[in-house]
Amino acid sequence: MAAASAKALGGTATEEWGKKLYGSDPVGRKTYDAFLEMLDGDFTRLVPLIEDMDPALRARRQTFDWMGTAEMLEEAAGTKPERASWKAMAGAFRLLSVWRRPVWDEEKSVAMLEPFTKLPRDVRKKIVDAIVSYKGPLAERLRYSYSSKLPPLLRKKLVTDPELVRLLAHSLPSAHARAAMMSQMGKQPPEVVKEIAQIDLDLARDDDADALCAAANGFAQGGDRAEAITLLREGETKFGYPDRQRIRRLLFSMLRSESPSPSRPPRPGTGQSLSQFPALAEEIKQREAQAGLPAVELAMAKGDVYSMLGDSAKAGVAYGEAFGLATDATLQRIAWACWAGHDRKAAWAGREGLNAVFANANAETVPELAELACHVLGSGILVGEEEQALEWATSRLPALRKTPGGSRALGFLLLWRLLSADADPATVLRDADQDLVNLDDNSLLSLVDSFCGGSRISVHLAEGDVDQRLEKLLESRRNHPDWRVAASAALAVMPHFHDLRQGPYLWRKVLLACPVPSQPDGQADTLPKVEPISEEECQKLCMGVTESCIATLAKATPRDSALVVRNFLDVSSDMLQREGGKRFLSQAQALSLGAVAYSGEHSLRSRPIAQFLKRHVEGLRKCEAPEAMVQEYGSAVSKAFPDDRDIQQFLASLEAAPKP
Repeated sequence: MAAASAKALGGTATEEWGKKLYGSDPVGRKTYDAFLEMLDGDFTRLVPLIEDMDPALRARRQTFDWMGTAEMLEEAAGTKPERASWKAMAGAFRLLSVWRRPVWDEEKSVAMLEPFTKLPRDVRKKIVDAIVSYKGPLAERLRYSYSSKLPPLLRKKLVTDPELVRLLAHSLPSAHARAAMMSQMGKQPPEVVKEIAQIDLDLARDDDADALCAAANGFAQGGDRAEAITLLREGETKFGYPDRQRIRRLLFSMLRSESPSPSRPPRPGTGQSLSQFPALAEEIKQREAQAGLPAVELAMAKGDVYSMLGDSAKAGVAYGEAFGLATDATLQRIAWACWAGHDRKAAWAGREGLNAVFANANAETVPELAELACHVLGSGILVGEEEQALEWATSRLPALRKTPGGSRALGFLLLWRLLSADADPATVLRDADQDLVNLDDNSLLSLVDSFCGGSRISVHLAEGDVDQRLEKLLESRRNHPDWRVAASAALAVMPHFHDLRQGPYLWRKVLLACPVPSQPDGQADTLPKVEPISEEECQKLCMGVTESCIATLAKATPRDSALVVRNFLDVSSDMLQREGGKRFLSQAQALSLGAVAYSGEHSLRSRPIAQFLKRHVEGLRKCEAPEAMVQEYGSAVSKAFPDDRDIQQFLASLEAAPKP
């Protein structure tokens, strides 16, 4: 207020007031001078000012109320035109308050920012420019605060201001985040869209194709399509595969949109004609006439064009030609995958051309090889050459088993073998023990789910329609699910979980899927009959799964043992609370006793699990368990926690509970 008042008086007031108010205080005088600059419309020192003020304020145990000062300036300015600079400085303080405010409330934040949005556009631009150009030690905190606090307001249209959108764009960490923001914020002025595109371009590294594509899209949306096309042409030559293909496809898409929509619909199965898109046809002609363009690049470009136009026949021919011409392993992988996407049978017939690709001595370090193997395996099965596909995969997947794609392929092979008509599940699972080690937890769970009644088979082998067609094929092979296979699979996969908390969930799922011998099996006459299962065999298999689950506790680490035990007790007590839980009384009791014993051996605290102990006893009472079983549980808890007061009270409540 002193700076504003002195500025209003004019003359030598600013200098005289500065000396009188601050004397030799360097921080006070620097702050005063910075405020004078802001009143002149220069906000360069807006954020650096905080670097100077904060240490001095902490030393004096004082704070600066940015929001209160802004409101005071606005009230003093009133409606006087000569005091417009006061409101501008107040708007800058309001934007700083967004960052400095520790507690964030949407309703209050809208009221906080609304006066800023009413400032002239050029003033708001100066303030935002001052914030985004700051590169000092507070920059990271500044950007994090704006990137977390502004999106909800702009996405819900609680505040609408292109300058705030620009500030948010500068605060976001990546081109992907900015693209997501633009899709949520709705239509913005062309100059804002182009500036965001320029942000992506400025921040793009030599290996950041995402930022390049985002920048090109931004320029196109901002109305500068020529700049976007030029940018993509330069990027296509600078980047290698697979980024080069992505950039080229985006370029072709923009060229295609320059032509009017065809008036005549394409014939079924042929796609659209290249002649219907003059700009795109001219691009291909120029590439054909370009001296020095490798033939494989021209073939890939033609394949991309015909693929975009929906002409699978021509796309398949072009990609097949590119595969035959390619000498680089990466390009061979991409060309074959594109070829298979349009002409799967021809691509499968030409798989021998991939031998050199899979001869890589460091296959485990190239995840893309495993992804390609998944695609080849799926293609072979879908064209009807199952035996050749399995033989091909069996010879190549062992070297890829430690990659994500190799793990998925091995899981698929295991499922395929289990569903074979003449397969012995126990033998298949025993032989596949080394493969199970490399499967992730989701793949292990999915494998068992496939044999639990009512569960849909889920395939995650390749992309697109390959997985969907393989799922239908496997469903047709499954016929009627045999729960014995589910139990055997659970026994096999239980020791291989990376997250030990998955074990109890699988235990519960398998037990709940166990068929009831007294009920009709519901098998259709057209399906092969599954041998009926007795209750004795059910109980035996369920107890085997329970013991296998308990054994996994030995792998728990001190860091996660408390969470794992809590999970075991939660699931076992939940089983007793469910309808039909009485049938698995002994298994739930065994699982809970195993977790209790582990807690005692490793001196775990009882407080986090006390509620589950009580819930288990309630479940025992609900299932009308024998009193001896309740007392057995109480004795085990007492032994595990001998000196725990809460546990002793819990045990006393067991003694006082009425006997059923």
